[in-house]
Order: sequence, then structure tokens, then C-alpha cells
Amino acid sequence: MVRGLRLLLLVVGCAVAALTMGITTVAAQDADGPPSVGGLKVSTPYPVVAVQAGDQITINLAVTAPSPTEVSLTITESPDGWDFGIRGGGFAIGGVTASPDAPPNVELRVNVAPDTTGGRYSLVVAAEGVGVSDELELEFVVTEVEVNGVSLNADFPTIRGASTDVFTYQLTIENQTPSETTFNFAPRGPEGWLVTAGPAAEARASTVTVAAGGTEQVQVNADPPDTLDAGTYPIFIGVEGGDQQGGIELTAVVSGQASLLLLTEGQRLDAKGQAGSTIELPVLVTNDGSSTLTEIILTQAPPEGWDVEWEPSRITQLDPGSVTQAVVRITPDSDAVAGDYSLSLTGDGVSSDSATARDTIDIRYTVSTSRWWGALGIAVIAAALAVLLGVFRRYGRR
Repeated sequence: MVRGLRLLLLVVGCAVAALTMGITTVAAQDADGPPSVGGLKVSTPYPVVAVQAGDQITINLAVTAPSPTEVSLTITESPDGWDFGIRGGGFAIGGVTASPDAPPNVELRVNVAPDTTGGRYSLVVAAEGVGVSDELELEFVVTEVEVNGVSLNADFPTIRGASTDVFTYQLTIENQTPSETTFNFAPRGPEGWLVTAGPAAEARASTVTVAAGGTEQVQVNADPPDTLDAGTYPIFIGVEGGDQQGGIELTAVVSGQASLLLLTEGQRLDAKGQAGSTIELPVLVTNDGSSTLTEIILTQAPPEGWDVEWEPSRITQLDPGSVTQAVVRITPDSDAVAGDYSLSLTGDGVSSDSATARDTIDIRYTVSTSRWWGALGIAVIAAALAVLLGVFRRYGRR
């Protein structure tokens, strides 16, 4: 009797345990979603992803089955306003052939709507074939977008050039807001500078429209006055769009313009002297550029046989706007016949930033006959007249 009661209790306990296990299994299946049918499985290593509004992301999916099986893939649930697509092998696809050993490469591309608020969102991928099915639920945690406004970045914020150059900068404007925005530019340069800014693709435009989270290229042109002194000059480019503001400071390093000028006193380009005699011709050497000339060499190109030299022939430094005097000593060939000759005088300068400058003046030099030769000519003529007079007197009486 007791033995039979124990056997009955054991049977009842086993039945209760089996029933409890079944209820637990069903509850677990209900909690995890619909069970896989026929061994088909859709999975991803990243079922929960943190994103921000406007993000574009790609999630890799794996579709497996116990044997090669054709299954369709669809999105059965997604947040409002979000765009999505399923791709494989570089194509948009609607299904795959699932297998156990080499599952196909499947990508789920999701575009989070720019106006999405913070929170948790679900997207369900359903796979279904003949006698097989499965679902994968993905969770997206959308964090609030931190609005940083707008930023400007320059490839080369500092550029060197001469005052006659146009300084050109390439900028990148980044819209760090969650919506498309049109930005206006407010360039400011030193007094006398002409500074413009606009989209690189539209030379005459003064505004640029940038997509949310996107970038655009901007070109800045800064044209300084031609007579500008050498130095470093700041250029500020302001930008404003919506309620966002930003800006960037650029630098233009203007190198001095090398220029040299030779002038004779009174700016006369002619001189005269006698053959074999030396004259001195003063020449004003002027630095009419905006850069210091650190070395000036003075040279000449005289007629053959002439002796021409500078004093001094080298000037070690001449500041912008400064003038110094040199003297050219000219001695024509002693055998030079009377007439006009051409004499070239040249100055070559080098500036502190290795720029070069040159100026040349051509002098017309007139060689005149010596006074002694004139007196000798007169004496010869007088002697000839005296001889003729004597001849007439002697033979005229006969």
C-alpha cells in the first residue's frame, strides 16, 4: 500500500515538472519573439546600435539555414520617416539563398530621419521561405544631437605673396546642425584690401547652402593694394546661417616688392667730353620698392677702348624709399673720333626676400675735338696764309 502511494507521488511530480518546463519554454519563446521555423536564422553581431538624428549606418546580417533555401527578406516594422534598404553583392536585393556553411553577405542600410527625437526605436527584418521563417528585431538608441553650429577650416590659413598678388584661400564649411542651412559670409580685411568669399563652384555667389551634417568648399580671394608695405596682415571670414555663427582668421604675409631706379642729375641722358679726357657723371640710385635691397651691383657697357668705372660699384643695403649717390668716371678712348657714342649703365639689386630688381639707363656721349687741335688748326691755316702772301709778294712784282 505504502509502496503504491510512493509510486503515485513520483508520477505526479514528473508530470508537474514537465508541465512547468513547457510553460517556461513557451514564456521564453514569447519573450524573445516568434520562434525560428525550419531552422532558418537571421542574426547580426550588433542588435542594439546607438545613433543620432541624420546618421547613415550599415549593419551586416547573416542568413543561415540547415540546407540551401531561397528566402525573401523584408522590413516589416520601422520608425516613421526613416529610409532603409537591403543590399547584397553591390545590388539592392529582396531575398537570398540561405545555407549552413557560407551564408551570403547581406547589408541593412538605415538612414535615420534628421528630425528624429531622442529615444529607443525598433526595426524588424523578416525572412521567409517554403516552410521556413524567422525575424530579427534591431533596436536603435537615438541620442540627442549636440548642435555645435558651423565651423570653417582652411587648407592653408597662412599664404605668402607680393603686394601685386591676389591671395587665394580654400576653406571647408561644415554644417553641424540637424537641418539644411544657407550661410552668408562677412569677410573683413585690412584697410584698402578687397576681400570676397563664396562657394568655390560659383565664383559670383555670396551664400552657400549646406546639408545637415554636410560640408561645402569655399574660396576666399584677398586683393591687397599694389603699394602695400611688406608685413603680416590678418583677414577674418565670418559666416552666419539661421541662428548659428562662426568664423576663421587667415593670414597674408606680404613680401616687399623689389624695385630699383637709376637717375642722372636733372635726369639728363646725355654727356660730352674730349677723347682721352675723364669726366664724372653723378647717378642717383633709388630704392623705389617696398623691400630692402641688401646688395646692389653697378655695372657698365662702354664702347670698345673706353675706360668707365663706378665709385662705389657695390651698395650693401638700401632701404625702401632711400636714395644714395654714385659717380661714374668716363674716359673715352684717346683715339676716339668726334661724334656721338652710346654708353649703358646698369644696376642689379637683390631684396631681403631674394627678389631681384634691375634698371638700365643709356647715355649718349658726345666726343668733341680738343681745343689744342683747334688752335693747331688755326695756326696751320695762318701759316698757310702767310706763305701764300709771301709768294704773291715775291712773284707778283715780276
